[in-house]
Amino acid sequence: MSWGSTPKILNPRSVEGWGGAPVVAPQADPVQGWFPLENLNTGVGAASGQAVANLLVPQSGIGNASGAALATLLPVNIASVGNASGVGVGSASVPSFAPTLSIYDVVGTFTYNIPWWANYLDLIALGGGGGGKGLGLVGVWGNGGRAGGWGLVTLQRGNQIPWTTTTLSVTVGGGGSGGSSSGGNGGDGGGSSVVGYVGGAGGAGSTTTGLDANGNSPGNQTWNGVQYNGGGSVGALTNGDPPGGGGGGSTVTLTAGRPGARGQVWIRAYQ
Repeated sequence: MSWGSTPKILNPRSVEGWGGAPVVAPQADPVQGWFPLENLNTGVGAASGQAVANLLVPQSGIGNASGAALATLLPVNIASVGNASGVGVGSASVPSFAPTLSIYDVVGTFTYNIPWWANYLDLIALGGGGGGKGLGLVGVWGNGGRAGGWGLVTLQRGNQIPWTTTTLSVTVGGGGSGGSSSGGNGGDGGGSSVVGYVGGAGGAGSTTTGLDANGNSPGNQTWNGVQYNGGGSVGALTNGDPPGGGGGGSTVTLTAGRPGARGQVWIRAYQ
């Protein structure tokens, strides 16, 4: 075959595609699992947030990886497609995570890293217990120290705490010192806190004499269905029971009172 003297050239048509006949748009076929956009029960959109037009997609939804508009995307026969970040599009959702509980039981300052998936944080702080009073050469018993105080709060991310906050500063207070053997007063316990959000005050050291040499207990607290345990009460001449218990006072002449127990902080993250 050879070219004639007047060859005929077919020009492309930008709207209809190549060839002389118009290209027929794909039609919805419920038998194959495809449905028009207006029949979708779950949302469809591009990662960039651009509008989606004239798209036939599976009922479970579809997304793209690049973030480009989906106007020219042809249907694919799969249940769902995720985007490049790993977050599902359409009917997909963030995976479920079990609650995590972090416990800070050493005196000092620490940094807590908020889990990326957490929607709520329960913050519980218990201050250190106060020290018991000592007993000198004469006089009556030194009384026991007071227990540390509780602080409890729930934060919802995006509400009480910004999503941009990714760490929290935690402080655990120490126990107060015991009063000296000359009848000295007990020292106050240190406060515990999640800085800027919740605090538990330190217990007062004993400054009185009497017949109550027992160190006090902070008791237990239940918050959002979870129990948090404080130290128990202790007798005379006994160190405070951690966390948060007061130290025992002295009942023996020329004997020092006992120190209070350190505090504690709990942080529970959940969805």
